[in-house]
Amino acid sequence: MSTQVRSQAVGRALALAGLALPLAALAQQPAYRAQMEAGSGTRNVSGPYDSNGLTNDTFATVTSRSTVLESGGSVVSMGNSTGISRTGPGRIDFFGSSSGSTSAFRAPSGGSGGTSGYAALNDNFTVLAPGCSACTGAFGVMSFAIQFDGRATAAGSATGDLVGIVNGIAGGSWEGSSEWRSFVSVQAPAAQFLPTPWYADAASTGSYRDGTNVVNPGFSSTGLPVGTHTFEMAVQIGASVFLQWQAYMGTSSTANSSGNEANLAAQATSELSSAISWAGITGLRLLDGTPVTGFTALNPNGADYVQSFVAAAPVPEPSSAALALAGALTVLGLARRRLVKPD
Repeated sequence: MSTQVRSQAVGRALALAGLALPLAALAQQPAYRAQMEAGSGTRNVSGPYDSNGLTNDTFATVTSRSTVLESGGSVVSMGNSTGISRTGPGRIDFFGSSSGSTSAFRAPSGGSGGTSGYAALNDNFTVLAPGCSACTGAFGVMSFAIQFDGRATAAGSATGDLVGIVNGIAGGSWEGSSEWRSFVSVQAPAAQFLPTPWYADAASTGSYRDGTNVVNPGFSSTGLPVGTHTFEMAVQIGASVFLQWQAYMGTSSTANSSGNEANLAAQATSELSSAISWAGITGLRLLDGTPVTGFTALNPNGADYVQSFVAAAPVPEPSSAALALAGALTVLGLARRRLVKPD
């Protein structure tokens, strides 16, 4: 089950993350898409696979959860995963957590969990300057900001009377990974022939990987780093500016014990949160440098992109992974007390 969960939860997310943002036809009506999948399992028991998706013109939020427990004889294993994907005007959010735990007395066992998510935002707004009649149809330069938030972690442990490989027999092991990536495009086609750039593309990736019994290998990031980034682009006052955003995420956790060692236990957890936020329009000026004040940037549903959509707490449910880890540790603790036997 662990191979299946890992390939479904992380393999697809990583493959999609390598794709560039396609320049699809720009739709006038906003569309927000959220998709989330969660799976879990143990060596002998396949867990549920929860897949949810939603497309809407105002917002889209989906949650997927999956938990399975195998308990009997000399084996106690658990897989658990929770994922949330949310999109709306000016914002994409992810939260994902997965855990696997196992405890056994001289028996092979394993637990695994994984999540994968996808989100897309297609929106547009029209820049208007109600107090400047001469501005309508004029070209100008818009300053705007986009914020990337992200955290991806993975951790685990393996214990036993003999941990590792002794006389060719493998003991406890764990592996966890968390990945996220996002693509952002802001376009103003009416201004494409002006010397000022007419579009801005940005990407940010965070990953944190742990292999068998490897702790804290480090955090890596490519593209724009986490933080707020400011751009400038040419716009035509009274014409539309288009947003096309896509984001991907995945977590995977696998814990295994095998061989004839006594009192084996392993646990692995992975968690991530990420968000892309429109941080507002910070200024608008005509090409000759004249500042424009009192302008608006409304989408068809009335959301004003002059404002910031950065939220104070980007993680929808930060306690989910902590609860999953606590549950996994409880299972391991109870199992180890129950499984202690003399050699």
